[in-house]
Amino acid sequence: MVAVRPAAFPCFDGRDPGNEISVLRKLLWTGLYAGLAAGATIAARTLASRIWRVATGEEPPVKK
Repeated sequence: MVAVRPAAFPCFDGRDPGNEISVLRKLLWTGLYAGLAAGATIAARTLASRIWRVATGEEPPVKK
């Protein structure tokens, strides 16, 4: 008789029929969160550049 070991990650062993929905929801949340973070970063850099131009009258410094 072969002994069956428990899965290292029981949430991914496929025995729970609702598991796919749970994993999908986590992936969707991660994507939403990453998208919002990227958008906020772009908006912050744009706003900071505009403020720098108004305050100093020159282009903001850039990384080389």
